[in-house]
Amino acid sequence: MENGSPSQDQRWMEEAIAEARKAELLAEVPIGAVIVKDGVVIGRGHNLRETGRDPTAHAEMVAIKEASEALDAWRLTDCDLYVTLEPCPMCAGAILQSRIRRVVYGAPDPKAGCCGTLMNLLQDDRFNHVTEVTSGVLQAECGAMLSDFFRRLRKKSKDGFEYRPFDIADPAHARAVHELQQASYPVEARLIGLDTIPPLLDTPETLAACGESFVGCFETGGRLVGAISYKRIDGGETLDVHRMMVHPDRFRLGIASKLLASVLNLPGLRKAIVSTGTANAPAVSLYERHGFQPTGLVEIAPDITITQFAKTF
Repeated sequence: MENGSPSQDQRWMEEAIAEARKAELLAEVPIGAVIVKDGVVIGRGHNLRETGRDPTAHAEMVAIKEASEALDAWRLTDCDLYVTLEPCPMCAGAILQSRIRRVVYGAPDPKAGCCGTLMNLLQDDRFNHVTEVTSGVLQAECGAMLSDFFRRLRKKSKDGFEYRPFDIADPAHARAVHELQQASYPVEARLIGLDTIPPLLDTPETLAACGESFVGCFETGGRLVGAISYKRIDGGETLDVHRMMVHPDRFRLGIASKLLASVLNLPGLRKAIVSTGTANAPAVSLYERHGFQPTGLVEIAPDITITQFAKTF
């Protein structure tokens, strides 16, 4: 297969798709990239923006850094970059700065694409480098991967609420979650007989730094009335649920069940774990309805226990 032939381009785009799947396992937007030189992959990357809390951690940037380390050089001449989504302005700039010979992308990006959709930075001859661009390689596969991801996580429920992920590091979101916790967790505290449960000790600042991924339930107008948070551990195969909260004036509307279902449907899971107060009968019932089984008890204060639950897929 010759360099740049359709069959070769598909081969390397499949490698980029495999990288995108790694991002998906981390609940990141599934975008992946590889850099190829002389028929060998010298750099790989997938989107790590949420995981690393780093706005520059796009798949292309990660792959460029790895390729530069592999060559011990910043110039990536005679290298081709394959990426599942059309590069944004930042990544297009890095591609020009690194002197990459050719970019091959799968799906166009109507909101940020700078390789021909919104503009074409890579082929503007006012710059001191011009990069060859090939678009639409395995476009259907790349586009479907993105649309499926957002369809799962950003859907409008029939109950009139919107369920979608949000960034807890955003101060406004951290404040909204703090307010919601202060309204919802006193109910659990009363049920289990302990008024010092950890969420009630949080501040907006500790929430912003917690490193958890959040999915929220929003009313029309944007008010946050429910949220679930989690981390993916064991290489992304285990879902560790950290928080579940619903505002008391929105109890018994099925919000907690829909929030839990939204994260249990994330791809690549083999197991999910969660803990709740043993005396918190509504929470225990919720987890059991979703297939969780009790795995142990932990005493956190005299006569007060936490039940640990697990679910396998």
